Amino acid sequence: MKREISQLMHETLAENFGLVTLTDIRVAPDFKEATCYITVFDKANEKRVLVELEEKALEYQKFLGRKLRMKFTPKISFKIDNYNEEIDKVEKLLKEVDKNGS
Repeated sequence: MKREISQLMHETLAENFGLVTLTDIRVAPDFKEATCYITVFDKANEKRVLVELEEKALEYQKFLGRKLRMKFTPKISFKIDNYNEEIDKVEKLLKEVDKNGS
């Protein structure tokens, strides 16, 4: 599923928005919903990319339904993955604490 959505994103977004990466997918236990976490290289375009992906979500779902043999095709939603930014903040804080504690 991740590979297929990544490929769709590359085909439909790369020309307009550059590098957009699917970092994770979290699927509900009943397989009825899937949240796709993305990172956008050009941070200024994050909101535009999310809008574009939400508009294409139904198209992606239909493609997945045809491509993957699943009882249910999950409803897809997209969110920005801020994991790396959070790690950077924590590392910065730890460096400050270490610097002040020495």
